[in-house]
Amino acid sequence: MKAALISLVLLLLFQTILSQAREKQHQRRRDDAALQSNLLEMIIPFYCTVFFIESPCKGKPLDFVFIIDSSRSVRPHDYEKVKTFIINILKFLDVGPDTTRVGLIQYGSVVQSEFSLKTYKRKADIEKAVQNMIHLATGTMTGLAIQYTMNIAFSESEGARPLDMNIPRIAMIVTDGRPQDTVEEVSGQARDSGIKIFAIGVGRVDMSTLRAIGSEPHEEHVFLVANFSQIETLTSVFQSKLCGAEDFCALELHGCQHLCVNVPGSYVCRCYDGYQLNNDKRTCSKKPSLEDQCKCENVIDFQNQANEQMRKLTQRHIL
Repeated sequence: MKAALISLVLLLLFQTILSQAREKQHQRRRDDAALQSNLLEMIIPFYCTVFFIESPCKGKPLDFVFIIDSSRSVRPHDYEKVKTFIINILKFLDVGPDTTRVGLIQYGSVVQSEFSLKTYKRKADIEKAVQNMIHLATGTMTGLAIQYTMNIAFSESEGARPLDMNIPRIAMIVTDGRPQDTVEEVSGQARDSGIKIFAIGVGRVDMSTLRAIGSEPHEEHVFLVANFSQIETLTSVFQSKLCGAEDFCALELHGCQHLCVNVPGSYVCRCYDGYQLNNDKRTCSKKPSLEDQCKCENVIDFQNQANEQMRKLTQRHIL
């Protein structure tokens, strides 16, 4: 009887130690997964955007105005991602008074001009101004912002060059919500005035509204991404559109299941949040659960045998 109880205690002790070891193994997996996720967050945007810095748009001057939704529906950390996106777009623009001039407005319930086309002559000064932007966190008066862009931001008094110089006038609007005013008429007027509008929607944005804003053809000027983390995938797309670089992702044979991102001379495939790229580098599969059972078959088999021995000892000596 005494020997049986000792055996039972030892088995219980072993199970406790084994359980703790498995928990540590799961924790290591969680830590490794978190580390891998963090590394991917840092490495992939770098790979997909910074490599393009070496090839700024040369010999193609633009008058370029960003229109940024700064409403309360844009969360603070997402607002910072928009800033990063703007700065990465700036990386490949050849900024200067005789090349590309850049202005920026943000809007909520009101329109706020951060800087005009004539404010800055150096890219570094523009980047600093973008980094210093403050979130408005008010309403979503998108139509009002487009009206301001057409009447003021692209006026010659604000730094826009005369239309007869044939400098392309580009507006890029980034929004995550439904406008609280009408956009159809004013957007049409802006396009008719010679402004090419790229419309980027984030999240649950009404596509019909985006199409009403963006220039035609819509497949080249209207974009929708699931969240602000994915907006960075558009950086290389706009390099090809604004600088004339080859858009490899435009090829129907790229084979990417989720996202295609241009890189110098080629493209890479990426996956949506919660998915990982398979070995074929094109398809995606759901990331495995962190609570997957231990696959050490020998350990599991030993534990099952220990449980059976404990059951027999319990029936024989205690019950």
